Amino acid sequence: TGKTTLLNVLNGSNPPTTGQIFINGVDIHLDKHKTKGIIGYVSQDDLLIEELTVFENLYYNAKLSFSDLAEAEILDKVENLLLSLGLNDVRMHQVGSVLNKVISGGQRKRLNIALELIREPTVMFLDEPTSGLSSRDSENILDLLKELTRKGKLIFVVIHQPSSAIFKMFDKLYLLDQGGFLIYRGDPVESISYFKSRVHQADWNDAECHVCGNVNPEQIFSIIDGKVVDEFGSLTNTRKIPAREWSEYFFKYIPQQSPNIYEYRDELKVSYSPPNWWQQFKIFIARDFRSKYANKGAQILNIMLAPILAVILTYIIKTYNVGEDVAYVFERNTNFPVYLFMAVIVAIFMGLTGSAQEIIKDRKILKREKFLSLSWSSYLLSKLGILLGIAALQSFLFVLFGNWIIELPGMFFPYWAVLFSVWASGIIMGLIVSDSVEREVTIYILIPFLIIPQIILSGIIIKFDKLNPDISTPDQIPWYGEIMTARWGYEALAVHQFIYNDFNKPIYKWERQMSNAQYITDNWFTEINRRLDFLKQNAGKTKWEKENLQYIALLKTEIPKMMTADNGYLHIDLNNLSIKAQNLQSDLKKLSADLWVLKNDFNNRYLEAEKEEQEYVNKIIGIHGRDYYRYLKEHNQNEKMQQMLKNRDFSKDNRIVEYEGRLIRKYEPVFQDPMFKTLRAHFFAPRKRLGNFYIETLWSNVLIMWLMFGGMYVVLYTQWLKKLLAYISRVKFFQFFFKRVI
Repeated sequence: TGKTTLLNVLNGSNPPTTGQIFINGVDIHLDKHKTKGIIGYVSQDDLLIEELTVFENLYYNAKLSFSDLAEAEILDKVENLLLSLGLNDVRMHQVGSVLNKVISGGQRKRLNIALELIREPTVMFLDEPTSGLSSRDSENILDLLKELTRKGKLIFVVIHQPSSAIFKMFDKLYLLDQGGFLIYRGDPVESISYFKSRVHQADWNDAECHVCGNVNPEQIFSIIDGKVVDEFGSLTNTRKIPAREWSEYFFKYIPQQSPNIYEYRDELKVSYSPPNWWQQFKIFIARDFRSKYANKGAQILNIMLAPILAVILTYIIKTYNVGEDVAYVFERNTNFPVYLFMAVIVAIFMGLTGSAQEIIKDRKILKREKFLSLSWSSYLLSKLGILLGIAALQSFLFVLFGNWIIELPGMFFPYWAVLFSVWASGIIMGLIVSDSVEREVTIYILIPFLIIPQIILSGIIIKFDKLNPDISTPDQIPWYGEIMTARWGYEALAVHQFIYNDFNKPIYKWERQMSNAQYITDNWFTEINRRLDFLKQNAGKTKWEKENLQYIALLKTEIPKMMTADNGYLHIDLNNLSIKAQNLQSDLKKLSADLWVLKNDFNNRYLEAEKEEQEYVNKIIGIHGRDYYRYLKEHNQNEKMQQMLKNRDFSKDNRIVEYEGRLIRKYEPVFQDPMFKTLRAHFFAPRKRLGNFYIETLWSNVLIMWLMFGGMYVVLYTQWLKKLLAYISRVKFFQFFFKRVI
């Protein structure tokens, strides 16, 4: 009939379709700030934190309601209320779940009511406060509520099947029929006479028993829902008097009072004084910590799961060649890149699953605390504070055990910084999901849809340039790869491991110089020279006009990248290079000569770097011996990782490709600087560029992951995804899916 809906409209949870709700002339929907703390709401469901004790549930609620009271005063309030509600004997009992009860149903109901009574709201709404309780518990609760009305409180109660004693406690009865039709408003006891008279019962004046004084509210429902009898004397499913007819009769024939909604203008006084943002944050932190600490076994298992996974993972992939003198050498562990990737996926998965239920399990509590007008950001940041603290410890243990077993030296802090950042991204994704869906089962459906793209679109399992050309390009990482946390995490670990291990770190600068010089002399020069030769032979031929135009455009794009003040100057103006120019052949010859000078310059650079690297190696061997040098290499460098970051899968003929008038380098990306100035770069770039500044890939990727974290926090704070899903769910095409799944 819409009892709960009506209650939610009256208490301000749902706005009315038409009409207005006033308290002392204040519209509770338009002027919510003026009614803050006035209204209290007790849902039909339990709005309790199951992990906390009875005392703690009430204590933290009091802390969130009275910032102006000292700790001793708050404790006195809590103790007095526990005594008055008969909850003192179970004050230190954990509330427990509905399925795993620790306290009785009646005690749970009284505690729910106590959470609202502690702040003494002027108006209270209670939805089915006696459902599932014994008659004795029901009367005790209604006695308590009746006592509040004598103190000037206004109590609205939705109730069904009340006993005679409970029915007679109410001052006024509103009766709703099917469809939400109001069919009676007035004195509860008189309602029995009213409905009996309407159907012309002989004893319609007798509402109460003459002997015991009891009333039978069931008579009302029997009369309202009376069925038509067919010609055979059997009851049909058709009602004698439909709901609309009951309602029309009531409004037509019963004198109606039209109360003046502006009659009462007194200012509503409340004792409620919410704490400020920082105090709320501290209270939320303390409450969340206590609730998690109460279930110590589950939390210890959750924390220890990280090192257990690290041990299992590294033990399985710790490969070695049977029969060799040295059983295991880090350098020849072909599974090491797999370890890095699985570490990133584990971090995302554990962060996601560890937070995915945090908000949805608090949803009912948040519904009650909505009437306290508490800060949404303080609640969210308290959740993040606890979860990030746990994640920091989990990632610490994962790296500690994982790197120790796989025998990876000197990389602890960088690995922890990256995996903690990835963990944090998983946490914020889990909180967004937890806030956006209505059912817990939906979370478990959505988690694979969040994890699988991280695996497939991270560029590890399937390289970005091997994806469908319709959704990828050979010159940059596609947009969907840029939003994958796994991509940023893995790239940070892999590049840092390659460059900054104790063996590669001192020689990387020479290796980089040799790689770039070799690319120019062996690949870039070959491609440019091939196009120059073509232009020399076919310039001016109409048959090859298209190719000539493309090649000249490519030369104008590529050559300035290499011809700088450091390696010589051009003897022609590339801007004047054209297939229609009379001096084209002369310019092409000059350009060819300039390129040979450029090639010789890069050859010299290669030889210079090779010489300096060899001198360094000889020096190390001379000081520490060849065995030390070999040991350093075997325990710091990994061959499989070297192959991956140098991208040696490309054949010599495919190391450079032409795309949109540019030559794209396709091998040894770890030696190549990025072309973008916005932290974007090719995969496995050694550093990222921000304007004219360069940042190491490890720290730039960590920065990007935390910027993504900040963006996702905005989505969480604004509840953007939740609002989007709510909007889509109203579209008729999606309604079935959302009702059944989301």
